[in-house]
Amino acid sequence: MEFSDSVDSRVSLITQLSARGVSPKVFSHCLKGESGGILVLGEILNPSMVYTPLVPAKAHYNVNLQSITVNGKKFPIDPAAFSTSDDRGTIVDSGTTLVYLPTEAYDPFVSAEGDAMWCVIIGKSDEGSTILGDLVLKDKIIVYDLARQRIGWADHDCSSPVNVSVSSGKDEAVCPCICYILELMLFFYLFWS
Repeated sequence: MEFSDSVDSRVSLITQLSARGVSPKVFSHCLKGESGGILVLGEILNPSMVYTPLVPAKAHYNVNLQSITVNGKKFPIDPAAFSTSDDRGTIVDSGTTLVYLPTEAYDPFVSAEGDAMWCVIIGKSDEGSTILGDLVLKDKIIVYDLARQRIGWADHDCSSPVNVSVSSGKDEAVCPCICYILELMLFFYLFWS
């Protein structure tokens, strides 16, 4: 399989595959705490899944963050610290390791928590954006449903099997994840061979 020159290189791989009917316009991952995990072209199904809308017309996977709660403790941060504008917002990014908070959220969080451990995984964002990196995405199923413009998450042991839907419509076909992982491996073998 080869992508033609008519494909816009700024369009994501999942959007290109979906446009060609190869996969639904949804992908999921489940990053294991230590290393490894699951990547699926399709939606990992979990009854505990919680969804929130994606912020439209953004270059990244942006969501509207309203607060930070850790182990049931909500931190005293003004929700305006997470406001979305042209140069601000909250990005879900598995390609970034740490969590980055704008100064207005970082300072109250560190002051309220007072734990040096947080300084290892949370950094201060000079750009005013919040970035939720892979350290907070681990041991969770994350679903990027581009067809429905939403992102979902649920706690999960990412070394355990998952159920997957490969449609992004109302009629969902569910089967064990291993068959889709094998299809994905075959696709990448054929694509890059």
